Amino acid sequence: MGTAGPVVGQEESVEISVPVDVGVVPGGVVVYQTYTVEQAKLGRPRNPDYLLRQGELRGFFAGWDVLTYRELVGPTRRGGPKRAVAGIVARKPD
Repeated sequence: MGTAGPVVGQEESVEISVPVDVGVVPGGVVVYQTYTVEQAKLGRPRNPDYLLRQGELRGFFAGWDVLTYRELVGPTRRGGPKRAVAGIVARKPD
């Protein structure tokens, strides 16, 4: 049985495309944020095996309805430390 909407934050694995596709029911929404390669200049995580390249997260959701997408280097919350992240909110097509 799939889920209608998982939320994944600051994930340290880029092997997401198959599990997300299989685990979400049609019409379900995914909220996902993870680190990009720029994070290695700012602190942990630094292992390039766990950092996404520019545009890579959006590519995992090709064919989905992307509701929101961002890539940024800066605080992810007011007063927080600088981070390099990519984030997406996407709906799986029916």
